[in-house]
Amino acid sequence: DPRIDFFTVFIYGLTNSLRWRHEAEFETDLEHAPKYERRELECLRLDFYHPGDADQDDFEEVRVVHSGLFERLAMGSRLLEATSRAALTQAEHVEGVRNLGVRWQDFLEPEKEDWEGGAGLVPVEMFAKTLAKVDSVAERETLVSAFLGEQAIGWMEDLLRSVAGPVSVDQDFIRRESLGEIGLTPESVLSEPLSSFAKIVAELEKSQDMKERRENAARFFGESAFRLDQIAHEVAIARTAALLHLLQVDDSKLQQAGSQRALEVLLPKLLTVADPAEDDPGRVVDRAENDRNELLKGLFGHEGPDLFKRAMEANVGEEYLWDFRDARQEDIL
Repeated sequence: DPRIDFFTVFIYGLTNSLRWRHEAEFETDLEHAPKYERRELECLRLDFYHPGDADQDDFEEVRVVHSGLFERLAMGSRLLEATSRAALTQAEHVEGVRNLGVRWQDFLEPEKEDWEGGAGLVPVEMFAKTLAKVDSVAERETLVSAFLGEQAIGWMEDLLRSVAGPVSVDQDFIRRESLGEIGLTPESVLSEPLSSFAKIVAELEKSQDMKERRENAARFFGESAFRLDQIAHEVAIARTAALLHLLQVDDSKLQQAGSQRALEVLLPKLLTVADPAEDDPGRVVDRAENDRNELLKGLFGHEGPDLFKRAMEANVGEEYLWDFRDARQEDIL
């Protein structure tokens, strides 16, 4: 049914039911040879999980969706958040980028093959280095507020207080040990907070995965380490919002489309670009693949091009390629 996009089932396993038959007109033994047999897939049986079954045996929860749907939902959610986030945080993403004196390209994550690790904190490092060039504390706060929202000022203060302020004896020993490995001390962080913060972030960038990064961040920032993830997310959202504005995407149309259809609103901007000619001022041509991939990285991070490729595999109303995925997997974005 093309109206069904996805559903969740609880199963023990999948079994195929095959029906064997002979053509009715075949009567002789010769005609009943194997080459005349017909094998048909009669049904795909799902052994459903019932509440309480987990007490007796293990079970597996999966989602069955048509190919590309998870990616469309993930990308659509990012677009909707980027168009609505400023109303909650009072950020002015476009002006924030301009006031920092940077371009949205400056906050791109590196190519995956160029990563030292798997953390993806380069945009946060860039943000801290840019702020460090500003002498006035009041001006710094204004820049942070415009780019990420007022709450980010408190997040930055929490992180710097945790790495340079009073902490327990045990945490002080741990943070001094970690800071010493990169040539810092709590006292040096206090004297040059933003440049020191950028150096810490660069070290965390070398972490091989999110789990390792969070463990390492806790050594520097203690219980405030989760603030780093929040700042990284806000930087990504600011980059997406600024780029949507640059592409002149209608925010209201994105909101009306919802997460599943938001990508369709963006498609014309991704796939084509204005190329006016003297005899055809309204001419539109296909956007170059390299240009499109850079936009996708700006909108959705370094995995943007791959996400987009998989998202475009969904063909509503046609035969679907069905994916079975673990419902407990982490969010794509």
